[in-house]
Amino acid sequence: MAEKTYGEYVDEAYELFIKNAGDCEPTSGEEAIAKYFAKSASEELKAKVEAAGKTAKDAWEFVTEIARRHRLEHIDPVNVYAIAMHYFEDVPKDARVAAPTKAASASKAKQPAVNHPAKRPAKQRKRPKKQQGFFFDVLGQEEAGNADA
Repeated sequence: MAEKTYGEYVDEAYELFIKNAGDCEPTSGEEAIAKYFAKSASEELKAKVEAAGKTAKDAWEFVTEIARRHRLEHIDPVNVYAIAMHYFEDVPKDARVAAPTKAASASKAKQPAVNHPAKRPAKQRKRPKKQQGFFFDVLGQEEAGNADA
């Protein structure tokens, strides 16, 4: 029997683990969260989430906001599911604050300005009065001073 070539191993792995994988995790974050939630959440939590109008899309946006805000390149899938469950259980649907409207900006502009003390000028670095000499110059001065003694 002939040994398999590297290419045959690659094709075999593709067939087994990708093409015919069956019930694998979805590649979409939103789909993965929806599937995990359907499998893991209690009926009580499912009812609470449905009543609040939360979706897997909302939970995925929450996860991606964490990654964006904290400049994370990777979040382990276990942590993604934990964050999603935290979102479903604890984060209010309306927690995301909308951008301020013009009316809100105008009312903010009418508020009196807070008086801040004047900024003090930065302290300038003190410079030595004498120019620092080279190490060997100092040695030469000591020898000259000893010669006078």
